[in-house]
Amino acid sequence: MARGRPRHPDLLTPAESRVVNAVRHGMTNGDIRRRLGVSRDAVKYHVSNAIGKLSLTKRSELQHWHGAPIGSALHPGVHAMPANAVAELGPIGQIVGR
Repeated sequence: MARGRPRHPDLLTPAESRVVNAVRHGMTNGDIRRRLGVSRDAVKYHVSNAIGKLSLTKRSELQHWHGAPIGSALHPGVHAMPANAVAELGPIGQIVGR
């Protein structure tokens, strides 16, 4: 059996994605540490890994990164309706593709 965490299909791990999201919202390492309940060193580690994996050079670039995790509603194509679909409102105002 392989050691370590299971492989994740996205470029960033879920923990790195949570930290990146917090950085993108302008949180400091201390804010992120308290919100996620992890150590300051863990936050620094995840920020450093994310910067390296995304080929960025500094934290300010990470704050303006426009990517989204796989499975996120913001990820391109995840929840997109087919081009030939017609959007209608359902009985309670929900958008229904037909």
